[in-house]
Amino acid sequence: DRERRFFCVKAYHRGDVTVYFEPEVISETKNLSQVLELKVKRLNAKPADAEPVDDKVYPGEVICGEHGETFKDLDRKAFPHIYTANAEEVTEAWYEIEASLDTSVGNPYEKAALTAMFKWYVKEEGTYIPPSGETDTPDEPDTPDEPDKPDKPDKPDKPDEPDKPDKPGKPSGTGQLLPKTGDLSNPLLWTGIGGATLLVLILLISCRKKEEDGDEAEK
Repeated sequence: DRERRFFCVKAYHRGDVTVYFEPEVISETKNLSQVLELKVKRLNAKPADAEPVDDKVYPGEVICGEHGETFKDLDRKAFPHIYTANAEEVTEAWYEIEASLDTSVGNPYEKAALTAMFKWYVKEEGTYIPPSGETDTPDEPDTPDEPDKPDKPDKPDKPDEPDKPDKPGKPSGTGQLLPKTGDLSNPLLWTGIGGATLLVLILLISCRKKEEDGDEAEK
């Protein structure tokens, strides 16, 4: 039994470039990789058929598996081949990959499964050659603008300093300092209040005396 598939690799290059093909077994059951054979061929031209036709031979160069190697034999091994420079500066390479199981293996591998990954890559560092209509080099992403720095907060105004109290003056003609504002020992203030109180008492006594004199005259 065998299964065949076509694969296409498109590469842009100016000079000759070495391309590596590498198969890798991802998962399997019943150790199928030990008996399942793999053969990879680079075709001389693009195949006319969308899929390989049974028993039809497609001419090309065998990259690996020419002598009945299994997936286990070829697993994670790199196989180089050359893409030759051309005037179009592009290579479209077609491959035929074939997996086959010899009928002599028998029934133990019935319904066994295997998943593999096929990789093509280059090791050389070179200039990117874009398809026609593109610029020579890939556009670099724009550098994001730096966010605006927040304004520094204004420094708070210094509170107004309280006015300094006036220095107490000198009373005229005495040579003594007046007591500070709020001092209850101010002699002039108490003298004034005392004088007013005395005047009220004198008026009350005077009014009462006049009333008494009036009462005696009526008698």
